Amino acid sequence: MRYLVVPSRDTEEWREDLLSLGWLARDHQVIKRGEYRGIPLADSAPPELPEPFCDQECLEFETEQPPPADHIGFLREAVGAEVFEQFSEHWPRSYDQMGDLLILKIPEEVQAYSEQIGEALLAHVSRARLVLQDHGVRGEYRVRRLEIVTSRDGDQTTETTVRENHCEMLVDPAKVYYSPRLSGERARTVSAAASLREQLGRSLRVCDPYAGAGPALMPLLKAGLVESLLANDLNPAAGTLLEANLSRSRVRMDIRCLDARRLALEGELTGAFDLLLVNIPHSTLDHLGDLLPLLERGQPSLLRAWCIIEQHETSTVAGRLEELLELDGRQQRSLSVTPVRSYSPSHDHLLLEAWLD
Repeated sequence: MRYLVVPSRDTEEWREDLLSLGWLARDHQVIKRGEYRGIPLADSAPPELPEPFCDQECLEFETEQPPPADHIGFLREAVGAEVFEQFSEHWPRSYDQMGDLLILKIPEEVQAYSEQIGEALLAHVSRARLVLQDHGVRGEYRVRRLEIVTSRDGDQTTETTVRENHCEMLVDPAKVYYSPRLSGERARTVSAAASLREQLGRSLRVCDPYAGAGPALMPLLKAGLVESLLANDLNPAAGTLLEANLSRSRVRMDIRCLDARRLALEGELTGAFDLLLVNIPHSTLDHLGDLLPLLERGQPSLLRAWCIIEQHETSTVAGRLEELLELDGRQQRSLSVTPVRSYSPSHDHLLLEAWLD
């Protein structure tokens, strides 16, 4: 088993970062190594870990410690072996952890056992407070419709604090969309932004027109890459979370709540930014034409955008992006379209990255 070796006092922070990236081996225990701890890495963790993980030592250890029971083990005990085997294909085996919230989808076949599923999760994850069933993203603001399954102490508030990429932030998945599964993409944005800063020789002016609670901006601020930023989201609830999460930074910031396609119509924002982040995945290609004017001209600038598109259209995305850049009179230095993660059997989730001059 491969382990990330970290100082004991920082174990929980590193563990949460690995969990958010899907690189934590949940069925193995943290092991003690004197003043250090070894956090078990899943097979999905890359052979060479990126920053900041590469600053820590990775070692192979053989351990005879038995893995703790997962929530499925607790669930089998709760419903009994006969019922468990009857619905063996339908029990939910994965979930998202956001701070002290656990969020999962429960198939219709086992809805009658929702309470037992929730209690099994609370038994397995000792720091969890609330288990929520995810009924999908709905409405104008694309927010999860969450149903409370069970609570450890009666507290049913969905606001919680999460750690991601060594940043602590306030989120409320019932009011503002947030996914821990994109933390790896946000970490890679930091690396790309660092390269852009090196080319410009100064800190960056950043625009995130669909900022949500600010998960893409927090690590950029922590890395000291930002001179000023504009954080916008149409959802009014996002503004409250953005204020809470970004207010500790001393950089110049502008927080707005309007349709992002109107931003470039305000003259002072045209050409005002070096880095543009566009994450409204089902509408990205429709919105880009209105957003590209926000980027500065005649110097290096960077667009990072994410889209979800039907697989039969994936091959056309690069051409569509090139057309949008040409219509805006942009000179591209490089352009790439990269798969991010599996979204559905019929749709791809893609990163669009364009380095411009």
